[in-house]
Amino acid sequence: MRWPIALALVLAGSACTTVETGAVQLDLSLPPSGGLRPVGMTTVAITEIQPDGTSVVSTTELEGDGDSMHFSAGDVAVGTSITLAAELRDSTGRLVGYGEVDTPITPSATKTVTVTIPVRKPIVFVASAMPVTTIDPTRYSIDPMYQGTITQNALIVVPIDGNDVAVVSQSSVQLLATATDSPDGKSIAITGTPTDAAAVPGQRQLVVGTSNGITLVDFGSGTATAITAMAADRVAVGGTDELGYTAYVLSGRVAPPEGVMASCSGSSTVQAIALAGGGAPAQVATGKQLADIAADGTGVFGADPCAGKVTRLDSGGSLTLSLPGAASVAVQHETLWAAGSQAPSMQNGQPVGAYIVLASINTDGMSSNTTDLPPKAEIMQYDDDSSFTFARTMRADTEVPIDLAVLPTGDQVALIARMDSHQDALYDEGTGQKAVPQMDVTVDDVVLVDPTTTALTRIRTNCDLTVTGSSGSEFPDWSCQPATDGGALTPPGGQYTPSSVDAVYGSR
Repeated sequence: MRWPIALALVLAGSACTTVETGAVQLDLSLPPSGGLRPVGMTTVAITEIQPDGTSVVSTTELEGDGDSMHFSAGDVAVGTSITLAAELRDSTGRLVGYGEVDTPITPSATKTVTVTIPVRKPIVFVASAMPVTTIDPTRYSIDPMYQGTITQNALIVVPIDGNDVAVVSQSSVQLLATATDSPDGKSIAITGTPTDAAAVPGQRQLVVGTSNGITLVDFGSGTATAITAMAADRVAVGGTDELGYTAYVLSGRVAPPEGVMASCSGSSTVQAIALAGGGAPAQVATGKQLADIAADGTGVFGADPCAGKVTRLDSGGSLTLSLPGAASVAVQHETLWAAGSQAPSMQNGQPVGAYIVLASINTDGMSSNTTDLPPKAEIMQYDDDSSFTFARTMRADTEVPIDLAVLPTGDQVALIARMDSHQDALYDEGTGQKAVPQMDVTVDDVVLVDPTTTALTRIRTNCDLTVTGSSGSEFPDWSCQPATDGGALTPPGGQYTPSSVDAVYGSR
């Protein structure tokens, strides 16, 4: 049996609309102001997700305007536990707002069930040693507000319940209320150098991995509790409300090779720690070569850059995804996403640089997809050439994914990538004189890519060129070509080296 679903779009703090008995009222709660408030929406799509994972999508036009916008969207199954998600899109079909409810509801034929979904713009947060940079993918990249900054510095940024973000600095964690772009509560001190962090779903808690061990930060109580002294290179949190949550800890991280002379070697371990009830850590994997881990309600997964694959690490199921240089993984909505890198090669008879490979697969091991990003290269220009036509192409020896975040619905993926390239000095064949000195360059990028079309926007956050042996060279002085000449954007606050990326959008 299916029953009408009555829905209303309201601002946070506004009064709810009353509907008749025997319906579902869904209130989409938007921030009253600020950068995460969706604008320009003309349609709404409500996704009803059944317990078996199947979904029904109802799309309808929004009626009214301003604070009085509303809509109705079909029927829901009575007596069946469902979860709901909402997408707000503009007249071009661009996603401008998203929210989801993780806690299931059961519609009734005899009473009104009211559900509130916090809806936010899908904003990307990029952390570094400088103030956090934001990217607004609901805008075009030429829009001056496509990039922005917030005042807080952070090495790691993690969404909390999809509405707020936790910023992790060298010695503390601060929760930010994204509805107001301001700190929420006091700063919570931690010990040890932070390496990674993962939210506990629905708990307003954050697991922080540091050089000193694992710390559970509780934003409700404002406390930080040490869980174990085991040093962590990467952390992930998996589980469910019913079964409880588990922190997974990767120690002995094996980094993917960076630079032409680097090699891939090492040994990693992954251990599991129950967040409720204590108990000793349980070993999940040992003797593997892992660069990253991710977890959800089904299991824990690891990226092996040396073997070029992503695998399920726990004993609850199986999954293997072949991916060269697999280095970064994330899980969203029962889909495992991973980024790896392909070595330099020849294409159509021409040498090309290394490039990022993006892949996805269902967490049950089915339906994999792979997308190759364009080969990576940067142009170095000779400084004393006023026409800027004398240049040297530096093809990537390695192009390594550092971190990735998946935006809602998988429409876009945000990546941090690092390029390393080396080129020997060039000599005049006739005279033997050195013409061009040796060059080594490291380039850091933040990339937003559509996995379906491979359309991408690149922000070159850093280009670091080292010239060796310029003395005596015929052409001694070189620099990175401006990013805009190569079709890339530049960051608003100057160059920086990004350390982590994540995306915030409404959920509960």
